[in-house]
Amino acid sequence: MSTVQVERLDPASPGFDDAVRAWHGVYEAACRYGRASRATTWSLDHLRGGVTSDRPDLARHAYVARVDGEVVGGGMLSLPRLDNLTTANPDVWVPVEQRRRGIGRAVHTAMVADAVAQGRTVLQAGVHQGPGEQGEDLGGPGFAAALGYEVALVELQSRVDLPLDLVRLDALAAAAAPHHAAYTLRSWEGPVPEDLVASYVELDAVVDVEAPSGDLEIEPLHADVDVWRHKEREAAAQGRRNVSTAAVAPDGDVVALTELWANDHEPARLHQWSTIVRRDHRGHRLGLATKVANQRLAQERFPEARQVVTWNAESNAHMLAVNVDLGFRVVERTCSVQLRLG
Repeated sequence: MSTVQVERLDPASPGFDDAVRAWHGVYEAACRYGRASRATTWSLDHLRGGVTSDRPDLARHAYVARVDGEVVGGGMLSLPRLDNLTTANPDVWVPVEQRRRGIGRAVHTAMVADAVAQGRTVLQAGVHQGPGEQGEDLGGPGFAAALGYEVALVELQSRVDLPLDLVRLDALAAAAAPHHAAYTLRSWEGPVPEDLVASYVELDAVVDVEAPSGDLEIEPLHADVDVWRHKEREAAAQGRRNVSTAAVAPDGDVVALTELWANDHEPARLHQWSTIVRRDHRGHRLGLATKVANQRLAQERFPEARQVVTWNAESNAHMLAVNVDLGFRVVERTCSVQLRLG
């Protein structure tokens, strides 16, 4: 086989547009193999916007692997800039017909070199457990193990079909209401309201560390309103729209939140993102209450949506129980894997 050449794409280079289209093509092929109904892939505009973004909190680098000039693989390396400064998140993509040729390992080697140059000592990635929908070997767990990664957390992908029955939502809301009478539920579409944004951002910053995280080495995100507003603008530019619900305590602080996101390239599917209840306000069924209110708003704002997809740690029994109440079913297991460098 000819030599594998790996290049980090430069958004300022004349050939970037053509290269990024080929890069997105190998991403789509790799992610959909064996997972046609379970894959949740991003559009070209979405991923292109990510690697050209000037977000102050996160850098994303795109890589392509070529053999004899043909793009045969690729990947993306995400580098936090304001927190978690010892970690990096690599994704490696190789279409099945190109596997076992050293392409994925070459892409990973290039990413490791860049991560080390940035002072990173821990790599964290996600791999889908198999088999595929037709018995395919998805490849990810074996590839990660061969590179020395260890499983740090197991997550479950769950889905529910829409629209949810409004009578059922009413019943769930009524059952939760007596437990959170002291709190106000606020729902909206788009950016977080100005009077809530400071405490909203502070709470969102601890989502990853408050949820079960297994053996992952993670720390809270940097909580900054200006950075948050920058992320909102990027999301809008990528064609992403959201509805959010917060529980507000009597002192005006956001103490619970949840978000649902729609994407212009895939209007039939919503993504459930951050859901958290502040530790000192748990026990009031705020997780269920906010999710029910947010789902109701989502069905009003996104009537074309036919499914919600979400991920939770397998050990997060409470949130999984809330999902069951809403009708979610588990469709896939994903492993977060971790590699300590050096």
